[in-house]
Amino acid sequence: MSLFVILLAGLVSAVSFSTSTNSIALTPGINSTTFTISSANSTTLSLVPSLNYPDGTAMPVTPSPSSLTVNGTSTITLTSAIDYTNLKLGKTYTGSILISNQENLADNSTIALNVQKTYCDLGDKGSALRITRIRDEKITNDNAFEWHLLDNVEITVRIENVLDEDIDAIVEYKLIDSDGNEVDLNQDSIDVSINSDDSEEITITFQVPTDDSTLSFTTSSKDFRFYVKAYEDGNEAAQCTDNLYASSSQYETATIKKESRDVIVTNLQLQDSASCGDSLTLTGTLANVGYKDETKVKVTLANTELGINLAQEFKTMDSSDSKSFSFQFTLPKNATEKNYDLQLRTFFNYDKNSVVYDDSSSYFTKVLTVSGNCVKPIVNNALWAIASEQLADATAGKEVTITANLKNTGEQSATYITSLTGYEGFASVTSIDPTTTVLAPGMAQDITIVLKLNSDAEGAKTFNIKALYAGQEKSQAVSFTITPRTGFSLPSSLTNNWIIWVIILVNVILIVAIIIVAVRMARN
Repeated sequence: MSLFVILLAGLVSAVSFSTSTNSIALTPGINSTTFTISSANSTTLSLVPSLNYPDGTAMPVTPSPSSLTVNGTSTITLTSAIDYTNLKLGKTYTGSILISNQENLADNSTIALNVQKTYCDLGDKGSALRITRIRDEKITNDNAFEWHLLDNVEITVRIENVLDEDIDAIVEYKLIDSDGNEVDLNQDSIDVSINSDDSEEITITFQVPTDDSTLSFTTSSKDFRFYVKAYEDGNEAAQCTDNLYASSSQYETATIKKESRDVIVTNLQLQDSASCGDSLTLTGTLANVGYKDETKVKVTLANTELGINLAQEFKTMDSSDSKSFSFQFTLPKNATEKNYDLQLRTFFNYDKNSVVYDDSSSYFTKVLTVSGNCVKPIVNNALWAIASEQLADATAGKEVTITANLKNTGEQSATYITSLTGYEGFASVTSIDPTTTVLAPGMAQDITIVLKLNSDAEGAKTFNIKALYAGQEKSQAVSFTITPRTGFSLPSSLTNNWIIWVIILVNVILIVAIIIVAVRMARN
């Protein structure tokens, strides 16, 4: 409850009057003020101060003087005993002082009364501490004191001690809208020791929240006030400052902006590490931080390496609405032990005609460390070794023998199946021995391969030796040169058709026999 005590001096009657001021401002640090009332004639006036409190009721001054005789100039001293406890910082409470001629109530004057709470409990007190600088370091924002939701803010404040002795000070800060509603920044007070006649710079950091009702405005931007105060530890009543030195500014104006459409992910909860095969649940909050309503939104969770590809949809998210979501997934048993980025993304601005989301967010990332109980995959656990000199005498029409050494370079035993590809145009496979080989880690086995080279084969040739194992394949290319056959040789078309040669030989024998018989008959 408020109390105004008015001390009146100089009582003179008058017919009409005037006042030296039309407005009075009161704060915890300025709770007394004076003004004058002037009149040409003696008259009786009444003064009725009142103030609108937070509950909206008009609280009259007690006691309220019923009459005042004025003639000439009278000085009025107004002393306030307002209880500021329930008033909001940043909000202006209005009232008035109604001065009326009791003989003619229409002859009156009103002095506006404004009451404001200050950040220092009793107003700016003492002269030891000074706030000489408040600066936005613009960590994630482009313009000073212009922020978006989820921006990481860093503000530096320089505090000066002008005394000849050291001071242990405490610095506090608040972000408040014009109605005095405070944004919850999860802030703590900051302790700082300042040497005599010296200054210290402290750093204030916070993230602009999304789940605060004060930020649920539905316009593109809203102005806030950023307050800072510094006071002596345990002695705020005597040493406290909440003004920027050499300036009348009690706060910095901060503007928080919103996009027309923007849906974000926040409050992600997931254990930091897990083992292969574990079943996990990731939870979070989907928040519509745009100033437009959404008819439908979607959030996705993905990681290609872990085989995660999940989605969840929600209907109707008005501006400033939030919804909880959760994703369940199981880690592969053969995952590689390392850190994984689980990526979340939101989709919004749903077009029901084309059944698509026209807008999407950037990625929100949650890091998960996978370690323990992981089955190591078999990767590249085979090695071929082949001596090229053994193919130096490859001649068309002859067999060639290749000895290939197969080694298990992995960490587990494996069964290998050897095969050949790419030889079909110049040779045929006579044998592969052995075709199937079981090797322990680090062990090796010689594989003997016999090829029959075509008789007309010649020039540079390449084929591949392959080892198939555990669904994988290790291939080794083998290149060599085939020398053509020397000396007389029948065309391959004939050598490959021996029946024709038999018929020709029989015909030759028959012809020779006929000639011999004919010669003998001629002699006889």
